[in-house]
Amino acid sequence: MTRYIYFLFFLLPCFGWGQEAVATHLAQAKTAHADGNVQDARFELQQALSELDILISKEILAMLPTEIGNMQANTEEDAYVGNAMGFAGIFIDRYYQNDDQSQQLKVTLVSDSPLLSSLNAFLNNSFVARMSGKKVVRIEGYKAIIEQVENSDPVAFNVQIPFSQSLLTLEFEGIEDQDDIVKHARQIPVKDIVKIAQ
Repeated sequence: MTRYIYFLFFLLPCFGWGQEAVATHLAQAKTAHADGNVQDARFELQQALSELDILISKEILAMLPTEIGNMQANTEEDAYVGNAMGFAGIFIDRYYQNDDQSQQLKVTLVSDSPLLSSLNAFLNNSFVARMSGKKVVRIEGYKAIIEQVENSDPVAFNVQIPFSQSLLTLEFEGIEDQDDIVKHARQIPVKDIVKIAQ
């Protein structure tokens, strides 16, 4: 268990803000472990990891552009793991829309998504993806699936980018051209997100 405490201490300097809560939980875990109280040490480590998830989620939100195409970010509606009740792990939500709200985008990142296994099956077999109406593209070197949402009015597309144990989903509404969808998706800093979320 000591190695986990030291590992988290080494991670901490990667984040320029919000370190105090993590450091407090780590110190309490170290004290509990030294006293032979493994249960309390484990609890404090879990709390430290939860605080790290919050820091990572906030940092990913800060990486996202404030504008995609002609859609502006509504940062007041940002959601992340710290304010999403009942969720553990990394989670973010950000909404974008144009002035008349005819075009919208929702960006969601979830770690340990239950959709990963089925998505990877499509990504590993592009023939199966095409047969099911999906298209496989690359976004910053990562395979992504684009599919039109059936019976959507206005027209809607989902772009799903799985990586490691996480899923980045872009839900577009009101944009009909798939080339525009891909162009907008490429404004998301996927490589940077993967680097911090892994």
